[in-house]
Amino acid sequence: MVRGDILVLAEGDRVPADAILLSSTYLTVDESLLTGESIPVRKIADGRVEMSLPGGDDLPFVYSGTLIVQGQGIAEAKATGIYTGIGKIGKALQAVSPEETLLQKETGELVKKLAVVAIAICAGLSY
Repeated sequence: MVRGDILVLAEGDRVPADAILLSSTYLTVDESLLTGESIPVRKIADGRVEMSLPGGDDLPFVYSGTLIVQGQGIAEAKATGIYTGIGKIGKALQAVSPEETLLQKETGELVKKLAVVAIAICAGLSY
């Protein structure tokens, strides 16, 4: 799949790339992967506009990883791989460093205090 490829989309398909619809028939897409909205959105064809953010009815954009719920359409691929909406999310997640939770921090402090008490008891018993 490369930019400019023509995609034939039908009910049950996962969209392989971010694309602009050239034609569609009763097309609805589940974009919950990108937007969190649980209701599928209606899509209409209009190949003359530039890609924008996901979400909203009657837009001519379909996004990589989303699911065609109903209808069919033909689209032109505009972005693939890390340049897609889902690829940008993945790239951003790689930059996030894990942080200790409050429970982990408090447990670490408790372990340090218990270690000091245990060492003190051992030292006291050895005399």
